[in-house]
Amino acid sequence: MSKDSSESGEKALYEPIKNSLSRLLGYYIEKDKKPRFQRRPFEFEDNPHLEITASGEISERLKREFDNETFLILGSEGKFPDIMGFIKRKESGDRELITVEVKNQPIELMHIFQAQLYQVIFHSTLGFLISPKGITERRVRFITSPTGKFIRGRVIILQFNGNVYDKPTFECNPRLRDVVPKSLRKYFELSDKK
Repeated sequence: MSKDSSESGEKALYEPIKNSLSRLLGYYIEKDKKPRFQRRPFEFEDNPHLEITASGEISERLKREFDNETFLILGSEGKFPDIMGFIKRKESGDRELITVEVKNQPIELMHIFQAQLYQVIFHSTLGFLISPKGITERRVRFITSPTGKFIRGRVIILQFNGNVYDKPTFECNPRLRDVVPKSLRKYFELSDKK
């Protein structure tokens, strides 16, 4: 497969992955214990807020979440994660940045390095690497070994299954869940039981 056809196949995944990831992140948000009767208008903004940023176009709303160091890096390198955004886990908490790298091929070590780099550069709390082809058992064994653990860092590696009714939308290898936040692990544990 040529690089151009791989990239166009990858672009076709951005929107469905963004929408599905938005639903998955609902498990990450802490729900209010008490009903709220009166809300201010700004409380109705998207949570999570995700944008396709692969082309380098980033909304002003998302830019406000970056620090000065991140702006310098953006200007000098011109490299962007495929999807970026933020989430507010608790109503009284701060927003947490999200970076997502999408691949249309089986996940390789260099893809993991790239996703980890974006997570570090953008100071994102949640860094994802997502592919419909998943990750091979051989690579899982390597990145979970003492030698390979530094490669993954805190990147959450997922397989995207699309909107298939007999499978969950996302799968995460049980041995790679150690970096998945506890509230998101519930989704994968429920998926395992299906």
